[in-house]
Amino acid sequence: MSYQDQGYSPTVYSGYAMYNPVSTIDKTGLTFSMWKTTLKVSIIPVIESGAGNDEPAKYDYRNSATIFLTPSKAHMFATILKKFKEDPEKYSNYGVNTPQCIISVDSAKTFGKDTNDPVITIRKLGDAGNIELSYSYECRNDFYSSVVGFSASSPKDYKQDFEMFKNLDIDMIIEQLEQYYVAMTKTIAFTVAHELYPYLDKIAAKVGVDLSTNYQRKSGFFTGGQQGQATNGFQMNGQTTTQTYDASQFKNLIQ
Repeated sequence: MSYQDQGYSPTVYSGYAMYNPVSTIDKTGLTFSMWKTTLKVSIIPVIESGAGNDEPAKYDYRNSATIFLTPSKAHMFATILKKFKEDPEKYSNYGVNTPQCIISVDSAKTFGKDTNDPVITIRKLGDAGNIELSYSYECRNDFYSSVVGFSASSPKDYKQDFEMFKNLDIDMIIEQLEQYYVAMTKTIAFTVAHELYPYLDKIAAKVGVDLSTNYQRKSGFFTGGQQGQATNGFQMNGQTTTQTYDASQFKNLIQ
C-alpha cells in the first residue's frame, strides 16, 4: 500500500479567492486550500486575460506557484502582513520560508510602481538556491467600493467610495491565515465532542460498544529526519492493529 493510500487526507477548498487579471506585475489569482493539516497557498497565472464579463480570464492551475504553511508559519506571515499595513516601507520584502518555497509581501514600488500597495509573491527555489518558479499577486486597491449617497428618486446617481475598502485583499488574506491557525487548535472540535460524547456513549452502549475502550488511540506521531515514520495504533475489541508508513515525502514540504 502506498504512502498516499495510508495517509489519505481530504482537501478542503477555501471560499477566499482573489484574482487580478489586469495587473501590470503578474496577471494572477490567489487561492487557498487545506490539506494534511497545512494551509496550501497558490498563485495561479493567467492563460487568457478575457474580454470583460462575457469572457472571464482563464487560469493555469497546473503551473501555479504553491507553498504549504504550518500553523506557526501561517501565524508568522499573518503578523508580517499586519506589520506591512502599518509601515509598508519598513516591512517590504518580509516573508516566511519552507524548504522549497518562500512567500513574501513587497511594496509595489519594488516592482517599479509608484504606490505602496501590497504584492504577495511565492518563489520556488532549486537545490542550488536558484529561483525555479515565481509568481506575484498584486492586491487590488481600486476594485471594491461602498455605495455613498443612494437616493430612491435617482437610483443611478450614487457615488462609489474606493478608499474604505482599498485594503480588502490583504485583510482577507490575513483573515484566511488567522482562521486556519486558530482552527488547528482543534478547540471547537473538542467542545463539540465533549458535549456529544454522553449521548453517543448511551447509543453505543445499547448496541454493545464501549466507546471508552474499543477505540483508544495508542500513538500517532512523526519522528524526525527524512526517514521519519508515522505510526498509528488503534485498539479494537482488545486487539491492537498498527500501520506504519514513510512520512518524509510530506515533511520535506513544510519544515
